[in-house]
Amino acid sequence: MLRNTISCIILSCLLLADTKPLAIRPFLESPANFSYNRGTFLIILGNDAGLQGLELGFGLQYIKYKRSQGFTVDVVLKDD
Repeated sequence: MLRNTISCIILSCLLLADTKPLAIRPFLESPANFSYNRGTFLIILGNDAGLQGLELGFGLQYIKYKRSQGFTVDVVLKDD
């Protein structure tokens, strides 16, 4: 399992070598040589009621807003 995880990390680093997070752009010597992405915006919910509220209320508009800013939005349901 650990070997697979390390292999995936190394492979993703090699494939995405020209893609950098947007937050580090001011610190690079030649920022024009790279492409940039915003990253992932993670929403963690505690139960199914939170998921229903997210899909029906203001949450859906917020998810669309974050996607319009360039983020990939992940919603995770965490049951303890």
